[in-house]
Amino acid sequence: MIFRRGEAGDAVGYARTKVLSWRQAYAPFLPAEFLANLSEQKVAEDWPELITRKQAWVAVDDSAGVVGYSMLGIGRFEGLEDIPEVQALYVQPEFQGRGIGRSLMARSLRDAVRGGHAKAMVCAFALNERARGVYEAWGAPTTAHGIYRLEGVDYDDVAHVFSDPAGAVARLMPIRVRPYAEGDDLEHLTAMLHDSYGELAEKGMHFLATHQSAEVTRERLTSDHGFIVEAEGRTVGTVSMYLQDELPYGDWAPEGAVASFGQFAVDREYQGFGIGTRVIGFLEDFARAKGMDWLALDTAVPAEHLHRYYEGLGFAVVGSADYRPVVNYPSVVMAKRLGGV
Repeated sequence: MIFRRGEAGDAVGYARTKVLSWRQAYAPFLPAEFLANLSEQKVAEDWPELITRKQAWVAVDDSAGVVGYSMLGIGRFEGLEDIPEVQALYVQPEFQGRGIGRSLMARSLRDAVRGGHAKAMVCAFALNERARGVYEAWGAPTTAHGIYRLEGVDYDDVAHVFSDPAGAVARLMPIRVRPYAEGDDLEHLTAMLHDSYGELAEKGMHFLATHQSAEVTRERLTSDHGFIVEAEGRTVGTVSMYLQDELPYGDWAPEGAVASFGQFAVDREYQGFGIGTRVIGFLEDFARAKGMDWLALDTAVPAEHLHRYYEGLGFAVVGSADYRPVVNYPSVVMAKRLGGV
């Protein structure tokens, strides 16, 4: 399954998904004649204009085409107009139960978070208990009640609000971290590393991961503990961990055993889902289980945004290192003291 932004050519798939989903989900409480008369051709006409006003995502199956979609727009619930709303979330009936709706919602909520919003919401007919139960389970409790008018008939409407959309995004995008295996695609991993570090390269910082070969990727993954990160059945990240017997680390020489990590990347398409933070949590747990006292890393002195990111996770600058000419910048060493198991 591929998830991507909605495009003008998706109109037919969008219309088919909407009509099939409405006929399934709303049969218990919308008029049968209204649902039977829904026209895919007419519904499709709205798509090109909709995607100019709303942030749309589609789920695309290799053989069936567009089988699901979501849209984030301006809040339209009275009293909650300042909160962005996921105004559509539909998956064709035969593709339900595969996590597609969860993945679409994660992307729409990520759009809200990236837009600087501290909350987001999704609405449902009060009688649509199935959808409302899902939204509750995803972390969006019922917050307000209102009216939705359709074909001149008023229906009870309910707003479910995510008070922590960033946290919901992470919950909706489960990951698996596993050891690197010889069958893993090194060319893919290397291309992902190059792309993930691309913005740093554009700023003039030539990390090894911006240009290393697939053989170097393999060497770094197999020199101690290499890990692969998976989500939605895809490889979306990688990291290498080293349990250091020899210190100092740069000019830092602490008491206790130190685990460090590098070659750390998350596919750009999957950034913003909290994956990197969860991987670091995994590394902390792994290091503790190995009896390590510290988890450390080094990064470029000019990469101040990375310093702030790691500081937010409890790391502090403890020293410096210099790997030039392998890289073209001086480095800082950052570390976090690990508590007991």
